[in-house]
Amino acid sequence: MILVSNLNSNIRNISYTDYIQLMVYHGSKVITDAQRYGKFEIDSNNKAIIDNMFLWLTRHPKCPWNLDKAFFLCGGIGCGKTTLMKTFLNVVNEVSNYIVPMYQSYLFYEEIRRYGLSYFKTRPIFIDELGREQLEIYVNGVRVRPIEDLVGLRYEYGAATFFTSNFKLETLSQGYDDNGKKIGYGKYIGDRIGEMCNIIVMPGTSRRK
Repeated sequence: MILVSNLNSNIRNISYTDYIQLMVYHGSKVITDAQRYGKFEIDSNNKAIIDNMFLWLTRHPKCPWNLDKAFFLCGGIGCGKTTLMKTFLNVVNEVSNYIVPMYQSYLFYEEIRRYGLSYFKTRPIFIDELGREQLEIYVNGVRVRPIEDLVGLRYEYGAATFFTSNFKLETLSQGYDDNGKKIGYGKYIGDRIGEMCNIIVMPGTSRRK
């Protein structure tokens, strides 16, 4: 079982300067790998988050976040959430003995079909674009709610789970609209995500050009 404390308690000595260099290197690589133009920039919209990520990574007592929780990073479309999270977790992968794989929320049901839900109950993972996926699917004739089932299972094991989303957690915590259509995970799962993650709001407008 990989808890958050396994990730940020197993870090080789890293200075802030080295950390920033790694963030710029991996951030630029993330952008290049996505076949996008531009470079990874540290600016007024992401610097405070990047600095707090360093404090979290090194388990510094001045970190304002809970050191034993992962991240739910939300913000407007195109503000750089996914790039930042990928970049940071690539740094984590480099300076620790763990790998945190990324899955797109709207394709995650394919992983459940392939491996089964229990495969994901303890290993660290990053779910990108939470809220874009089908809320319900059928696997071998059985109704499955991929994210709800995943969060419920991983909560019980305390597994390290990172998320990005265009939606605030309050929005995702809605259950049904006035017409009875399912539009979110419900308060129960929303509360679970809140207990598993530091809720981080990323400011800024779209960086996409």
